[in-house]
Amino acid sequence: MNLDELEAQYRYAIDDVLNQMQTVVLLLAQVETRTIQIGNSIQGIRDMMESFIAAQRAEASSAAALLGEKQTAYGVSELEHQEMMTKLQAQPSPLSQLDL
Repeated sequence: MNLDELEAQYRYAIDDVLNQMQTVVLLLAQVETRTIQIGNSIQGIRDMMESFIAAQRAEASSAAALLGEKQTAYGVSELEHQEMMTKLQAQPSPLSQLDL
């Protein structure tokens, strides 16, 4: 191998590594964006569930006082709890929308 071939291989290897590093940086930026989107989705779900639970607690408390119905730890009847869980499980996960 002469000096020109060595230089050409060296330059090709350096260019290849730099391209790979650039790809990694771009992928990391995408991961950061997705992480923020997922965090915002989780916060939205949390806020929605907190409101829903508070409303259900208030409704269940007044209904239970009238009916003497047994309530779960969240203040909703067992049937209402099962219905909420069924609805939540039927919703698509925000994580399933990722295309990393």
